[in-house]
Amino acid sequence: MRRLIDLRKGHPKAANLQHQRIALACRQAASRLDVASEASFPLQYTIGSFGTPRFLGRLTRFLEDSYGGRCFEDGLLTTNGVSHGIELACGALTSPGDSVWMETPSYFLAHQIFVDHGLKVQGVPSDAHGLDTDALARMLSTAELGPPPKLLYLVPSHGNPSAATLPLARRERLLALAEEYSFVVVTDDVYHLLDWSRAPVPRLLELDVSFQARVAKGDTGKPGVGKDEAALAAAKASANAAEDEEDDSYTNFDRDGAKPSSGGWSGDGRVISLGSFTKILAPGLRLGWAEASPALVKRLSERGYMVSGGSVAPFASEIVSELLQSGAQAEVLAELVADYSASASALIDAVKASGCLELLAEPRGGMFAFCTLPEGMTAGEVLPVAERHGVVFLPAAVCAPTAPAATFERCIRLCFAFEEVAAIVEGVARIKAAIEEIQAASVRNEPQTTRQRTA
Repeated sequence: MRRLIDLRKGHPKAANLQHQRIALACRQAASRLDVASEASFPLQYTIGSFGTPRFLGRLTRFLEDSYGGRCFEDGLLTTNGVSHGIELACGALTSPGDSVWMETPSYFLAHQIFVDHGLKVQGVPSDAHGLDTDALARMLSTAELGPPPKLLYLVPSHGNPSAATLPLARRERLLALAEEYSFVVVTDDVYHLLDWSRAPVPRLLELDVSFQARVAKGDTGKPGVGKDEAALAAAKASANAAEDEEDDSYTNFDRDGAKPSSGGWSGDGRVISLGSFTKILAPGLRLGWAEASPALVKRLSERGYMVSGGSVAPFASEIVSELLQSGAQAEVLAELVADYSASASALIDAVKASGCLELLAEPRGGMFAFCTLPEGMTAGEVLPVAERHGVVFLPAAVCAPTAPAATFERCIRLCFAFEEVAAIVEGVARIKAAIEEIQAASVRNEPQTTRQRTA
């Protein structure tokens, strides 16, 4: 019996799970544990909710190198991943009965998080270029969906499931609308670094006026540090020199009472950027981050769960900090981009050659492709036949719970990250075979008089 090819799961393939690198990081972290010192490896309750200082410092440098721009350490909060970040945003910034809007289609499992908080979930149309900001502007101005939302959620880069990337002009307009109508944009940026377009669009957070104001004012992003260049250079030198020493920086690291280091800057910002090591290292670590203004991340950190337990995943954070320090995470990222780029190219070629599937947008990053089936055919009809042919995919309608059922009934999501290239090509061929079987059966079952009139 031939193996079932899985183009449905949005998972990394087993070969891309970093067992050996994480094992090495565990051994490096264990050597710090052997010192039996809290300064070397903290096991105590964390003193605040933001995360361990070693991890946050190294994460800041990694993100600056990877994004090619500024990242402020006092704007980072450790999370258990993007879903946890969404949960925190809902709890901190909404109340039951409030509205949250999300692009349609979108990451289908986010919907349940909003529903669990008693929120009214509304959909905003999207196209091959992501969220339709013209439609959003109309919906806001006419109040056709009711009052403006408290939150708007989207996957702006290499969308799940659409593979679309929101262009710069739309990003700027979205932020202008967020400012005008006073809502917070929650960006699921988990695929932003999985980019082989060679021309990545800046994250929405980087375009937020409050973020840009901090950059312009020369903020260090380090709690309690001044903003002038001399202080910044001294702070960086001191941090680098002290990082591997046994000192009391862990017990002294407390931002709960600290004010932003911007010397008077007080903008709350309109964007929360959520990232995760799930897609760029290993899902089992359950480790990610929220990035926003100090005011917004402080609100997230003040949730009762965070206050009671302190920062999340401190043990995993210490292990991942080893990968960040060694540069191994950057190596992993480069390898993943090369692998997924090759897989995406194979999928694009196979879909085009099939003659029966149409891509919404050619993937230039991420893990997914969004395809349309032939006219008159639905994903629900094709899926069981495709499974008999040995392949499965995700019907796109599940990614649009707020849309009418027929809106995406012809659409499917294909993941190119879970299977090897040969299996991806064969999987598309099996989908084509399933489509042709249904088409042939349709012709056989068509009444003879209808066929005669068509002829």
